[in-house]
Amino acid sequence: MIPAIAERPAPSGLCPADDIMVRPADVSDWPRIWPIWKRIVECGETHPYPIESTEQDAVSLWLAPKRSAIYVAEQAGTVVAAMMTKPMRYGNGDHVANFDLMVDPACRGLSVGRKLSTYVIEATRRAGYFAMEAYAVVETNIASVRLWRSHGFEIVGTVPGAFRHPIHGLAAVHHMYKVL
Repeated sequence: MIPAIAERPAPSGLCPADDIMVRPADVSDWPRIWPIWKRIVECGETHPYPIESTEQDAVSLWLAPKRSAIYVAEQAGTVVAAMMTKPMRYGNGDHVANFDLMVDPACRGLSVGRKLSTYVIEATRRAGYFAMEAYAVVETNIASVRLWRSHGFEIVGTVPGAFRHPIHGLAAVHHMYKVL
């Protein structure tokens, strides 16, 4: 059985949100983003990516899409969270951004995700997007649902049983949306 994200030990001294610097990422940050991405995806609890995703898969999903942008939250040179945005659709639908947030499990509940997502929402607005849309916020990920609602995202639809959660079985996913 894959251990739950919350069961992973926290490194001492990391993650108080007031010590976190948020900035746009560049390609040199990927080696520090990839371990977080892999750890979270392998747990299979919060993101709809295949748990056996390779680094090449992750690069294709996060770095390769046209107009994708990645942002990081770091402390003392350690990346503790990353967030990606890209057009939800292309052509006449490219004015709505899709996004994905991954916070190092050791830093959850410490406002790191809030600090990073606040920054990214504003950056996405400045980039000219009309809105942001998340199509698969797993209902069992209460902290994520709470975070996006606090930012003004609304649940515009729920798809029952759309996510195979390793602990809870078939779980619904919320489609969340915010006009910028």
